[in-house]
Amino acid sequence: MEYNGFTVETPLTTIKQTFQSDIITNGHAWIDALEDRNLTSHTYDEKMADKIVNEIKMTYFPLLTELH
Repeated sequence: MEYNGFTVETPLTTIKQTFQSDIITNGHAWIDALEDRNLTSHTYDEKMADKIVNEIKMTYFPLLTELH
């Protein structure tokens, strides 16, 4: 994003900018991934961790693949 002249301030604003620039297609899913990432940094709840692992497999990994 910086290479294209955008200011990268926070992960959330970066997601919003990349969505508006049509670099990513599903902005809501990327925001969900960011929120889940933040949860995993501060949770020790096994059920929550299992849920997020499932989201990574089913939703977030395909997003990363599409971006790549």
